[in-house]
Amino acid sequence: GAVEALSHRMVGFSDALDWRPLLFVEPVIAERACALCGVVCGTAVRLSCAHTLCRDCYAECVEQGRICPLDQEPFSEDDLLRLDCSASYLGKRRVACWNAPGGCDFVGPVTSLLDHFKQCSFHTVSCPQCHFPVVRSNIVRHCRGGCCSRPATDTVAKNCQSRERDSIQQARDELKEALGKVSEELISLQSGLNQCREDIRATRATGTSCQHLLEGQALRLNALNALCTSSFTEERRTVEKVAADVAAMKLSSSLTNIDVSMLRSAQSTQSNQLIAATEEVSYNLVRFCGPKTFHWYVSDWAAMKATAHQGRTASSESPEWNAFGYNVCSFVQLVKNDNRGLDFNCYFKIYAGSSDSELGWPFSKTVVFKIIHPKDKSKDIFHKMDADNYRENDSFHRPTGTSNVGIGIASFCTAGKLHGEGFIRDNKLHMLLQVKP
Repeated sequence: GAVEALSHRMVGFSDALDWRPLLFVEPVIAERACALCGVVCGTAVRLSCAHTLCRDCYAECVEQGRICPLDQEPFSEDDLLRLDCSASYLGKRRVACWNAPGGCDFVGPVTSLLDHFKQCSFHTVSCPQCHFPVVRSNIVRHCRGGCCSRPATDTVAKNCQSRERDSIQQARDELKEALGKVSEELISLQSGLNQCREDIRATRATGTSCQHLLEGQALRLNALNALCTSSFTEERRTVEKVAADVAAMKLSSSLTNIDVSMLRSAQSTQSNQLIAATEEVSYNLVRFCGPKTFHWYVSDWAAMKATAHQGRTASSESPEWNAFGYNVCSFVQLVKNDNRGLDFNCYFKIYAGSSDSELGWPFSKTVVFKIIHPKDKSKDIFHKMDADNYRENDSFHRPTGTSNVGIGIASFCTAGKLHGEGFIRDNKLHMLLQVKP
């Protein structure tokens, strides 16, 4: 009877047999073949869900979040069973001849397949009259026996025709799958273009808003200039009046006991107060116009994950920027937790600045951390931190060195959540830091 065989390809065992479909007759090979690509290779792993993956497919699954693509079950490193398959072991496995559909009943070890195939008498050829596949040793009888009148009864022809039909169907299915993937990519590309267009519109709207804000600030600056000019004019008049009074007192013998130096001191005090008030108004205006929101990107996300999986803390810090006169930044960390997952932590840090002596301490603003989703704003993850609730914490006091120790949110979320919900794009993570009054 016909031998039941399973077709699998080998990789990394033999230059002559690698990537050629072999008809294995031993079910044990099916247990070592990759459940995704069907390839048998030297090293494979069996997941906790009982599916076997080759080295390449396993590496891709790890990159995509450690989830089995066949049943969507998660897996960890401790749940894996390593399956090693040596060349000598595979060489002893029994296979059927490639000409088995044509009637060859050879079954032997893989190492003897090529030698047999060279001498096999069941190779098929195409009949020059009816164009059906025929065993080469039967081609003379086939043609002399009136092949055109009985092609349907030729068992070899039926088998070969069935194989060709299966091959065509397989190629059709593969083409359909490829077209489906292309369609999905086109839909994704269209979504990206739509998002880009919306971002451009939002940027234009923001630019218009900023222009209006700048125009308003220009009007305030003009008003401030007028106020300062008016104040200095009034002060000059006061000085002239005091000088006239001093001159009059010098001429008047009744005022000889008045301390002229006291008047000069009063004049100096008023001038200093006016200058200090002007400088304070100017400084507050600069603080009001300063930025309050800062976007930045955590780059080389894959390298950070690799570092964290090794048990080391992986960090990334934003550039310094000025918010209400304070020099601040944000930094994030990936840390391996007790469940063998990765926690994503987010922190806020104050750097020493040239204007620190003129600022209010401790820092008392509200800090907002936000992770921006590249496609769906409704999925954004954020957390607020009111510095007023931590006034005794040294992180919000005036820096005594280059910077303070960071303060923020430990276990903000997990790396698995960021991967699973699509926050990582082009190996980067979009972050936002906002400082509110």
